[in-house]
Amino acid sequence: MSKMHKMTQKWHNYITMPEQDWSLLEMAFMVAEQLQVDADLMFSRQSLAQLKQILLERVSFINSVTEKIQVINEFVFNELGFSANQDDYFNPENSMIDHVIVSRKGIPITLSLIYMEMLSSAGIECSGINFPGHFLIGIKVSDHFHIHDAFRQGHVLEKNDIKKMLLNHQIGIKSDAELASYLQPASNRQIIVRLLRNLKNFYIEQQDAEMSLVVIEMILGLLPFSSEEIRDRGMVYHYLEYTEGALLDLKSYLELEPESQDRAIIEALMESLQEQSTPLH
Repeated sequence: MSKMHKMTQKWHNYITMPEQDWSLLEMAFMVAEQLQVDADLMFSRQSLAQLKQILLERVSFINSVTEKIQVINEFVFNELGFSANQDDYFNPENSMIDHVIVSRKGIPITLSLIYMEMLSSAGIECSGINFPGHFLIGIKVSDHFHIHDAFRQGHVLEKNDIKKMLLNHQIGIKSDAELASYLQPASNRQIIVRLLRNLKNFYIEQQDAEMSLVVIEMILGLLPFSSEEIRDRGMVYHYLEYTEGALLDLKSYLELEPESQDRAIIEALMESLQEQSTPLH
């Protein structure tokens, strides 16, 4: 059995467990292991465990959540130097948790996963937020959740900051209730899917069909009826000249999304593929 097949089986075995038993960090390590040739995660795992132990020694006698957060921010972002990889933002290594632990540079979601692990180890309740275009963290302090940005060294975001971020995505907010709808805690499933979609987009842009297919299959394990992923898998099959698979997926996509804006394009592609039928090779 190949290492890739073993990892694929490991992934599917893990996601069949109840979602409340999933570890976000463990799943991020599994993603890194699945997508990197000869990945050795032992060093990064040990490094993170050591950092958590150092942090625990510093906060174990602190009762105030606010003071604990200050200590964690100082440790993670100033002393250790975890920071935004602005110069090479779209490098896929920014989505590989092992590389981020070692390089201490990443993108919002991977920096947040490490930050959340530190917060949780210190007994602080926190949750990921699938905010448009920028992953955020909600941290509970005195029965209220404050919004933090790990990409900006754990900076606390005020209401106006968040509204400006939404305006950058052409989203105008008319009420506090509408604003709150964008700040709901994300599930483990939603967070890992977001991490995987970052990688899928990179591999598709690089026209790396095989890696794109691996990532899409991982996402479909989590979202088996995702029309977007079924369509994208069909397009990758088409690129790989697996016509039968492409037709099957594109047909399923149109059945799931009968009013899709790209229906005419998909139908035209399917028509051109009708006469072709070759096995995947």
